[in-house]
Amino acid sequence: MGWRKYLVGSLLALMPCVVSANSLGNSDYTAAYEAYNRAKTATSLKVSTDAYADAISLVAKAVTKEPERFDYLVLASLIYRGKGGASYAQNYFLQAEKVIRAQIAADPNDIEAHLNYAILCYAGDGQFSQKALYYRREAQKEANLVVRLCQKALKENPKAVGLRRPEAMAYLIKGNKRECKKLLQDAANESDADKIVAELYENTVEKNKWKWDVREVDKEFLLYVMLKYPFAVSQRDL
Repeated sequence: MGWRKYLVGSLLALMPCVVSANSLGNSDYTAAYEAYNRAKTATSLKVSTDAYADAISLVAKAVTKEPERFDYLVLASLIYRGKGGASYAQNYFLQAEKVIRAQIAADPNDIEAHLNYAILCYAGDGQFSQKALYYRREAQKEANLVVRLCQKALKENPKAVGLRRPEAMAYLIKGNKRECKKLLQDAANESDADKIVAELYENTVEKNKWKWDVREVDKEFLLYVMLKYPFAVSQRDL
């Protein structure tokens, strides 16, 4: 179990606050994520129960303050699924889906929105619903679109920064781990965040290990990166 203790510490240490410092729900969201991690890694029922109670209370505050925040809604869905509140998990998932689809409708070329929707469909609570097959197909469709958009942008400007990691995430959804790893290694030279994500991939997905027991490490990896390391394309280069 030594590797898991190390992995927990490493992931928590790498848990940046990606929400704007001026965001009303920032502190509640960050604290809720930390409580969720405590709940998932707890070794006693009491610690887990108390941590989930904290996570639910904190994420509810964040969502109340900013009800249209996609990341808040996704985290709320994850927390309730972990706690066993399936109906609440589905409700927050559907709210998150509504928000991200609205973002795509507003800008059909928004690579981040398409990637977030792909990850939501692939790794989110839809996989536990009666529409699981629909969401699997949506995930693949969106992943293919992300690859095309990234490749188009890079073809137009090979010096554009921030496109290799989202393309890598899309390839992971498509099941092509070899291409995912190659792109992550290329992206590692572009920013510190991309380097961290590449190293995290090597220590988790490649080793099939996560900080708690899971059946599909790639899904946990995708959700973690989406919530904690949203990519940024250099607008100056596009």
